Amino acid sequence: ISSNGGGGGVKRSCLKEKDYFGCLLDAASLMAMKPEKFASLKEVLYKLVHPDGDMTTMAKEDDDNLQRQGLILHYDDFHADGTIMNEAQSMLLAKGLVYLDLDDAISIMNRRGL
Repeated sequence: ISSNGGGGGVKRSCLKEKDYFGCLLDAASLMAMKPEKFASLKEVLYKLVHPDGDMTTMAKEDDDNLQRQGLILHYDDFHADGTIMNEAQSMLLAKGLVYLDLDDAISIMNRRGL
């Protein structure tokens, strides 16, 4: 585990920990997560950085990308506040995603959509 620099949060990396198999299993677990649990996790992460935001409103906008993928999470939103970043990482840990980095989880979530 190493510090991520400016944000004050903790950034873990599969490459630094050398647990490639753990990262692979965590990524597969996130991709295979039941839709209800997946949507719930994504909504909670979104609400960490946008407390007044509503996922259903965002998904119904006219933008084809938003309709197709649902809400888009941005790593920079989490990186801007170390406390929020740590809370988001804790949420991943609570779901059993021990080795998956927050930016990798966000990337997977954005590709999977809702």
